[in-house]
Amino acid sequence: LVGQVHADQHIPGELVPLDPLALAALDLDDLFHRHLDLEDELLHVEGRHAGLQVLLDPSIKKIAIANPEHAPYGGAAVAALRHENIYDQASGKFVLGENISQTATFVVSGSADIGIVALSLTVAPSMKTKGRYFEIPADDYPPIEQAAVVIRSSQHKDIARQYLDFLKTPSLQGLLRSYGFSVPDNQPNTH
Repeated sequence: LVGQVHADQHIPGELVPLDPLALAALDLDDLFHRHLDLEDELLHVEGRHAGLQVLLDPSIKKIAIANPEHAPYGGAAVAALRHENIYDQASGKFVLGENISQTATFVVSGSADIGIVALSLTVAPSMKTKGRYFEIPADDYPPIEQAAVVIRSSQHKDIARQYLDFLKTPSLQGLLRSYGFSVPDNQPNTH
């Protein structure tokens, strides 16, 4: 799924707490909230064996993950590794991508032996024949939540609302599900 997001829309990598002054700038009637379990979108490992324990195999020299300091997928990868009690042993092998797309590129190009990447990238036509993957259990990491809102001060509210309406269409939601995203069944009416 490739799309262009207008500058008047904001779709963060993950939800962050907003202070009350920031809320005043948002048109909360136009909030579109999409919860993404990492079971849906996030952590999939390209490799030869099932389970995160494969990361400890001596033949695995480089493990690609998104940078956990600023990439939500990287933070979730670290949480999953900590949940499995292998973070300390595996962290010396990390090759950090600036984002999840760069992380996937490291795996496909061979710059890393294995990687923790988004399911949506793993099942994409350009990657699905490049290796094997397994899904990391959703209980191993906190969910990533994403949202899109129309900014109250937008000069293009109608276009932004049309985009939000498009995100809620059954056909687009079906496409999102086919790439591993979890989409809420019942969404509030935005207008």
